[in-house]
Amino acid sequence: MRNSYAMSSAESTPNSVRSSAPVAAIVTPVLAFGATFVARKALARIYRSVTGSDAPSNMDRQASLASIVAWAAISGATATVVEALIFRSAARLLDE
Repeated sequence: MRNSYAMSSAESTPNSVRSSAPVAAIVTPVLAFGATFVARKALARIYRSVTGSDAPSNMDRQASLASIVAWAAISGATATVVEALIFRSAARLLDE
């Protein structure tokens, strides 16, 4: 009996995914990086338009620790959601 862990990736991957996997492995992370960059810039603009000041930075000595942590949580959560959407969309497109 053959161990399922011993199967090569070519044996366990469907043909449609196997043929597009190298391209997806390059394009999907680039798309995710670009979308995350745009999302962070949009968030910073929204923050600036709402508060009238730039988003807090960890290098800003005038910003409170609470505002830095809150901004990090909001921007990090947004980036994670954007990346998940990009990777799931790419996976869905490759399955079809």
